[in-house]
Amino acid sequence: MAELPRYDSGPAEGPRALLVHGLGSDARGWWRVGEHLAQLGWHTTAVDLRGHGAAPRTDGYTVPEYASDLLGVWPGAPGQPWDAVIAHSLGASASIAAAVAEPTWTRRLVLIDPVLRIDGRGLADIRDWITAEKRSATAASLAAGNPRWDPRDVEAKLAALAAMEEETIAASVASPVHWQLIDEARGLTMPTLLVAADPDSGASTRPADLDEVREGNRLVTTATVEGAGHNIHRDDPAALFAYLDPFLR
Repeated sequence: MAELPRYDSGPAEGPRALLVHGLGSDARGWWRVGEHLAQLGWHTTAVDLRGHGAAPRTDGYTVPEYASDLLGVWPGAPGQPWDAVIAHSLGASASIAAAVAEPTWTRRLVLIDPVLRIDGRGLADIRDWITAEKRSATAASLAAGNPRWDPRDVEAKLAALAAMEEETIAASVASPVHWQLIDEARGLTMPTLLVAADPDSGASTRPADLDEVREGNRLVTTATVEGAGHNIHRDDPAALFAYLDPFLR
């Protein structure tokens, strides 16, 4: 188990949320969500996943290993649950695995465009896409490719890409075995909000998988943000908050 760096913000008192980033990002990418939740009275803790940001580099980067690290992160003493875990992409997939393994880890779960089912070709596409970003992305190219992003999003993404190694990217998506999470999502035992990106804009959560999870688990509420790409919290934070805020009340 890797010990993950923690970055706290918001009021000292009040409900506590854990923020878990995706592959190729790190805790810096949660700046807008952290600021928004602080205005609502929430204390947030963002982490860098293994191999990302300032977190330790390890020999293993499977979804279960990422999940094991997350189960070492609690708001206080182990066994004291988070009031919410809010996670994106790889972080959301790992959070599903963590919440199934330890249902007392969080009272509520928010999943932003997680991978629920994927084959080897799909993982290879993710590897190639993020590797290409690491090798060649500039502030100008990221801004041009993501015109809805705030400049701080561009800055955070560039810093995260620079901080990670290509080996971490490749090892994280080396095998589809641990990325089949439909059954785990159907087995979640806490209220869960699953927000998917637009299928026509690069969503990782497929509509059929969204339907299967919602129909198989009455605790899961689903939504799709039209026009938003995989990084919903960067592309259309207002739409995300429109679903998030009532869920957290």
